[in-house]
Amino acid sequence: MSYIDKLIEEKLGGDESRVAELFENDSIFDELIANGKNSDWYHFEPKTYDGEYFIKAGIGYACYQQDRGQKSHSMSFSDIHQAAIHYFTNAGYIKAPKQKNKWWQFWA
Repeated sequence: MSYIDKLIEEKLGGDESRVAELFENDSIFDELIANGKNSDWYHFEPKTYDGEYFIKAGIGYACYQQDRGQKSHSMSFSDIHQAAIHYFTNAGYIKAPKQKNKWWQFWA
C-alpha cells in the first residue's frame, strides 16, 4: 500500500474519490514528500524516475508525466487544491461522473 493510499484509508475512510480533500494546505503534501519511495509510480518531488509528478514549482505547483526523461502533459497551478484535483483525476483516483443517459437518448 502506498503512503497516499494509507492516508486515504485513515483520513477519508477509503473513499479515493475524496482524495483532493486532503490538500487544503501543504501539510499532507509535505508528508507525501517525506514518506515517498522511489519505487512508487506517483512522485511528489522532482526525480529521474518514470511516473506521474505533482511537485512544488516556484510559487505554485506543477503536474506532469515523465517517461524516459521526457516530460509531457505539464500543467501549472497556483492553488494546491486545484493541482490535486487535476493530478489525482489523471492518476485515476477521482473518476468522472457516469453518464445517466444512454448514447441513443441524446438524439431524441
